[in-house]
Amino acid sequence: MAGQAQIAPEKRALIEKCIEDGWPLIQIQRTHGVSWNTLRRRFPSYRGMGLTDAAKLGATARRTTLALRRAS
Repeated sequence: MAGQAQIAPEKRALIEKCIEDGWPLIQIQRTHGVSWNTLRRRFPSYRGMGLTDAAKLGATARRTTLALRRAS
């Protein structure tokens, strides 16, 4: 496919591991330097973490951070 970004096999394997672990697409993009459009094109069935799940995870992370700060 001419004109489309190619993902090196090593990077693709890392991205596939992130997908298996349920990473949000934006986090994969930031971590591995692959554009959102490339991720959507190369992994069309993956939608990442839903907004509700992401919000719950964020709230849990904030509570954990606060608890750790209070404990120290």
